[in-house]
Amino acid sequence: MRPHDAPDDAHYLHERTQLQALLVPPIEDPRVLSWIPKSQRLVVVNQAGSLFEVEPVFGTRKLGEVAGEPGAIAVDHERVAVMSRDGTLGVWTLPDLVQVWRGRSDLQAQRRLIWCGAHLILSGDDGEGKRWAFAYDTTGRLSLQIHMPSGAVVGAHPVSGELYIVRSTVAGLRRAAFGAPPTLGPHDRLFDVDATGMSRRDADNPPTSHRLTLTGDGSVLGIADGGVVVWPAGQSQPTTVRIGEVVTANLSFDGAWLGIGTRGGGVAIADLRNPAAARVNPQRTEGHASTINQLEFAPRGQWLATLADKVRLWTASN
Repeated sequence: MRPHDAPDDAHYLHERTQLQALLVPPIEDPRVLSWIPKSQRLVVVNQAGSLFEVEPVFGTRKLGEVAGEPGAIAVDHERVAVMSRDGTLGVWTLPDLVQVWRGRSDLQAQRRLIWCGAHLILSGDDGEGKRWAFAYDTTGRLSLQIHMPSGAVVGAHPVSGELYIVRSTVAGLRRAAFGAPPTLGPHDRLFDVDATGMSRRDADNPPTSHRLTLTGDGSVLGIADGGVVVWPAGQSQPTTVRIGEVVTANLSFDGAWLGIGTRGGGVAIADLRNPAAARVNPQRTEGHASTINQLEFAPRGQWLATLADKVRLWTASN
């Protein structure tokens, strides 16, 4: 029996395949998920704005309500940030869900949240298609805004906390660093950075069609319909995995495994240490009845979380 044929209330499944969907948390209409750093605890927010914590061993519990239908999430050890599809942005403590601050944003597409030390970074496109990144301090005050070139994404260095942007062009991967977000006093002015010069220097090299994603260790993933290009942190040569209908992908925390979610609901993992020929069409397991929208490896342990019609936790038999 395939995992998506199981009853809706099934919690544990025991099929033995290369990828095994062992846990199906009882959460209706999930929309976003994120692992708590250095843990095996998963945070999930559903369409109604209810926030759940999932522990593979101890089960699922509802912590409370955070917002309307969510579109983006970022979790650190003690805080969760959620942006709803209507533009509401808020930060709550974990696990008691006390609201720290609440605001709004006019960004309309490609919205993404990450933590950079004490700052929350929101990036995305406005109504004119311009791409921005904003940094908010612990009170929700805007302290930095970056106007980014098309196709660029923003990340935070895992050690130094410095912000950087990455852009993929036909000439290769381009990076630009901007230092840590400033901490402003009550009379300081907003710090602005115009990063479009990065694209002016590459005027003859428009961005590639890859959808870029940054991982916690600084690696870059370029996602396309026919596969994924991985630029490992600290390495200049990319690694390619070829597989069709790719929608989302993510790296394991040791950088050895690439998890892939497809338009048809399939899940695959590829060993990036294998030669190129072995990274073509890695084995795919049909685990969801609809498109996989998000996929993340746990910081600890062997769990892989996928989100589509349901949340499923996977592990590999080998």
